[in-house]
Amino acid sequence: MKQMHRKTIGLFCGIAAALVLLVCAGAWYYVQSGALMERAAGTIASTLTDQLGTETQVGSMKITSLHDATLRDIAIYDKQAQCIVRAPEAQVHLRLLSAFQLKDNPASAIETVTVTGAEATVERRDDGTCNIADIKPN
Repeated sequence: MKQMHRKTIGLFCGIAAALVLLVCAGAWYYVQSGALMERAAGTIASTLTDQLGTETQVGSMKITSLHDATLRDIAIYDKQAQCIVRAPEAQVHLRLLSAFQLKDNPASAIETVTVTGAEATVERRDDGTCNIADIKPN
């Protein structure tokens, strides 16, 4: 009787472990799916637009680990819709525990951003203002 009870517990534990692995694999697949990445890139661009006070676009995003993401084809525009900063890539290091506050404050989940290969076009307008002055971080 005892041996039968142990086999049942072992079988139950094996099935439970397999289900946990299946759920984790499904969650990882969903996180890596194109639809989620596209929506996340749009959310990041919207948050950057709010934080910088001017239009920002993010071409694509890829989550590389639980703490890191890569943004590609980043562009920041001035108030006249001219691109003033363009970067091919940025590495974003996330605060994992801040992810619970994403709905209220998405920027709180970002610990650091490392931009590589950025090119800026700084111009003085006819009225004497500089296009880069359109970026006003909150």
